Amino acid sequence: MKKNIYAMLLTMALAVGSLSGCGGNGASGVEGNSADKGEGSADGVVTIQYWQYAYDSKVAMMDELIKEFEAENPTIKIEHITYPYDSYFEKMAASIVTAQSSGVGPNIINYNCVDTSNYYAQGVLQPLPADVFDPAVIDEEFSPLVQMGKINGVYYSLPTAVRTYAMFYNKKLLEENGYTEADLPKTWEEYADMAEKMTVWEGNNLKIAGSTMDKDGRLSHWFRILNKGLGGDLYGQDNKTAEYNSDTAKKSLDYLIDMYKNRKVAVSGFTTSDQVSFATGVAALHIDGSFRIATMKEKIGDSFEWGVAELPTWENGEKATYGDYWCNSITSFTKGAELDASVKFLQFLTSEEVMKRWTAATGEIGARMIFAEDQELLSDKYMAPFIEALPYAFTSFSTKRYSVDDACKEIFETSLLGDGDSGQTLDSVNAKVQESLDEFWSEFE
Repeated sequence: MKKNIYAMLLTMALAVGSLSGCGGNGASGVEGNSADKGEGSADGVVTIQYWQYAYDSKVAMMDELIKEFEAENPTIKIEHITYPYDSYFEKMAASIVTAQSSGVGPNIINYNCVDTSNYYAQGVLQPLPADVFDPAVIDEEFSPLVQMGKINGVYYSLPTAVRTYAMFYNKKLLEENGYTEADLPKTWEEYADMAEKMTVWEGNNLKIAGSTMDKDGRLSHWFRILNKGLGGDLYGQDNKTAEYNSDTAKKSLDYLIDMYKNRKVAVSGFTTSDQVSFATGVAALHIDGSFRIATMKEKIGDSFEWGVAELPTWENGEKATYGDYWCNSITSFTKGAELDASVKFLQFLTSEEVMKRWTAATGEIGARMIFAEDQELLSDKYMAPFIEALPYAFTSFSTKRYSVDDACKEIFETSLLGDGDSGQTLDSVNAKVQESLDEFWSEFE
């Protein structure tokens, strides 16, 4: 039975924030509006709150969209509430707890897709009205990734855009090592060979990383991509069975261990982050999401030429890339005029026109499949590889108690940075994941 446990949200806030980080793109550190509540007015204007964490390009785009929406809907006012990533989930949780009694708080919340089931289990969400958000239409017109927002045949969340992952490469470092873009790796073995050749050590000091591999970067996504390419699924087909100790997971982990320990293509903590390593020209290859394009353009400037390509595959040729998104849900305490206004605003945010503008402004890809065939977007040399990956992108299930990020962190700290046996490490993690899954699904019995 679903439990209404708003009171637990405050103590869970930081854990939820950590979980959501598996699909997050990092905070800008810029705090936007930070009012704590919205109110209606006596003149017929209804006010609703829209919450998202502070990321410059997304905040700026949302402010622009809100201004347009309010001009077209003068009886609706949107309060755009933002906080830096590190405090966002705690602030949102506190406001939700208060709203349980006051009825005033976040009406639409923005969070990583893997948390939809967790918020649902806590009683935070309400179903999106099927007469407006028809599940059959969504299934047909939206990216399959949005299925993460569907529970028991009902949608509880929808995104404006989704993100996929691809391979960034430094053209200058390629050329210095005798490579051209025609030589870009098509298989993971070729990727390892190229990364090893382009790695530069001076004594015990790493000067050029052949590939980024920071444990706090996109390494957990890379592990999931490798496993999926081999046909594995860390949470089973039903999201109820832990498979972290499968043959495919072990092969994936052993590949990363070989890259890190034997080929020595990287050092965790080489710079402040993987994206900084690539943007400053000291990493040759880098796996990251489409949301990183704008940052790379800004940080790299004219300092060197770079490009993006689809990810390599294993020898089986099966393409796989991770995909995720930050979705929007309407809170369960939103009623009456506030609910009508929230539905209308969410319709606006999931329209094709808004999605196209969002793609151009943020590097995230409109969530409707029509964008997979958008020739204007496909003509963008940086965006094209991410868009072409949409048909085979997947996302991961996770639970709040022991998330996929928690599991990957333990795996990497034990076997990649430490000396733990990969098989034993995966067995240990698998048991913890299964316990977490059993606890989570018991909420629905």
